[in-house]
Amino acid sequence: MERISLSSDKSTEDLYPSWYNQRIRNNYQHLIDLLEKKKFIYNRAGDYYRKMNYYFVIPSILMTTLSSMFAFLSTSDIVGDKQQNIFIILVGVFTAFSTMMQSISSSVGYATRKEMFLGAADQYDKNIIKITFEINNPSDEKLINPFTGRTDQTNEAKVYIIEG
Repeated sequence: MERISLSSDKSTEDLYPSWYNQRIRNNYQHLIDLLEKKKFIYNRAGDYYRKMNYYFVIPSILMTTLSSMFAFLSTSDIVGDKQQNIFIILVGVFTAFSTMMQSISSSVGYATRKEMFLGAADQYDKNIIKITFEINNPSDEKLINPFTGRTDQTNEAKVYIIEG
């Protein structure tokens, strides 16, 4: 394998270590491309779960708000006794639906999934930065070794780890 040269000037060849060659650079670039794709997918999955979480959280917030307003009106002297009874029933109904929505939201775990995927995407981004730096300033001959088979599994997300 031959050394990588930035220009025709022979003095630039000394910038790269003897173990660094075009094959290693191509491997790094292939790894960056793979990590970029994974980062994109994980960001999209995080956005999807964020939106799905909103379908449960926002209606629950609105029902809780309406329930609070109806509870206030049910104790107010402004409305008559008949309307107060209606407001008390509405408070019970809205509170029950709000509690149900919150229970469903916590059981499906969309917020947790969102955080998991966005955290994995952030880890991919950190690895991309480290590999990009290594391409431009090679210093760790064994950097790519952890990528051959070692992965950390966080629930469903596999995050490649760069040691160092």
